[in-house]
This record gives sequence, structure tokens and C-alpha cells, in this order.
Amino acid sequence: MALMLLTGPLSNNQTISPDNAEHLQTIEILKHKPWDLVMDVSWSPDGSILAVSSGEYVRLYKSSNLALIKELKIDSLSHSIKFSPDGKQLAVGSRDGVIRIWETSRILNTTSTSQEPDIQIAAHKKGVNSIAFDSANHSIASGGNDRVAKIWDIATGEYLVGLIGGGLTIPAVAFIPDDETLALENGNVIRLREIGTERISGTYLSEDPMFCLDLSPDGSLIAAGDLENRVMLWATGSAFRTGVEKMPEAEILKGHDGLPNSYESLV
Repeated sequence: MALMLLTGPLSNNQTISPDNAEHLQTIEILKHKPWDLVMDVSWSPDGSILAVSSGEYVRLYKSSNLALIKELKIDSLSHSIKFSPDGKQLAVGSRDGVIRIWETSRILNTTSTSQEPDIQIAAHKKGVNSIAFDSANHSIASGGNDRVAKIWDIATGEYLVGLIGGGLTIPAVAFIPDDETLALENGNVIRLREIGTERISGTYLSEDPMFCLDLSPDGSLIAAGDLENRVMLWATGSAFRTGVEKMPEAEILKGHDGLPNSYESLV
């Protein structure tokens, strides 16, 4: 399998937008073994490192020349990898149901031979699909095949709260910028659930099932990929709520030949 890195003519503030996304061009392809399915990618906050989930490994590359820095053996397909907002931790959520968290400085230390995670959480018996850090670096959320999203304390791995997603598996989760709301995908619906009360505070609806989800760096847009190979964008504040007359319509980006398992912007 291969990972494609894209660039293109961007606006002056170097932001990828619906207007210029269709002009992105391939600048590099990282090829992996045919059975090493690329499941997720994550840039470090400073843009210096690219983490790639490939087969049963997580590989770290230097952004400047795409040289391989470190290879972590997970022994399980990992559907979600994320750097913490401050870049000090790297978390991996895997098909074996475990969340593994490393101190970034330790795994990048070339003299260190240990690959054991600093924190290991048995999160979901049926597998972890997605993980997301809150902006304050206090907690991490996970979505699983058990139809539940869970939130954990980063420092201790302690279970904090569970949020029911709906009748189907939860392929993706993301914190809304206020850190008091979690977005959960469930079939063709994205629900916004308040973490303290578990109340549904907003909804987005797609014609087809969705399987990946993320927010723009400034939190103003929510993006989701569906089974028709489309990426849909909504304004974060436009979710359907009580008193709103109709569901918000998504702006749709097309052009993928196959399912986009993951996407992450460096800028």
C-alpha cells in the first residue's frame, strides 16, 4: 500500500480550503508492502514528524526528507494514531482493543531500545476504531465496535465517561473545540454529545454511511469521508438542533478513486 503527500496552489495564509482542494497535487508517495494497509496518518504539531499506521507497525518519518526515524511493532492493525496537541505524546488505537500511549521524546531517542508504551489502556473488547485528544491535553476519546465512545484520563489511563453512539459501530470521534462536546459518527449520522450530560446537542446527516471524521485546525469546519469516496464539509456551528428548520447541507469534495481511510492537513 502507499501513502500520498499532496500540495498545490494555496492562498496567502497557506490554508487548504474547499476552493483550492481540487488543485492539490502529489509531491511524494511512500510505498509499503502490499499487505501493509495504510490505516491512518498524523503530523506532529510542529510539522517535523509524520506518523503512519501501516500493517502491524507505526512508522515515524522526518518531514524534511521523509527519512524513516522509528518503527514501532504493534502486532495489530491500528486504525487511529494521533499526536497530542503539545506533541509530547503519541497515541495508537488498535484492532486488539488497546490504546497505547508513548512519550514522544522517549521513542525518538535513538539510544532507547524499549518500545513498550508508557500507558496501555484496554479500551474496547471489539476493537478501537478512532482516538482523539482534547485540546487541553487532559483526556483522550476512543470510538469502538461496541457502539460506545469512551473518554480516558491521559496521565493515568483512568476511565472517565462513556457515550452511546447509536445502533452501529463508531468509526470516528473528534472533540469540538470547547472540549465539552464530542462528535461521534454512527452510520450516516454525526451526533454531537455533551460530555457532562450525554445530551445530543446537534446532528449532521449524510446520504451514505461515513467512516472518518476530523476538524479543521481552527475548529470552524468538520470533515467526514463516506462510502461513495466523497469528503463532506460542514461549518461546525451549523449542526441541526432544536429550533432549526432543516438539516445543514454539506459541501462535497470529490475525486478519490478509492476510499480515503484517513486525511490530515499539515497547515
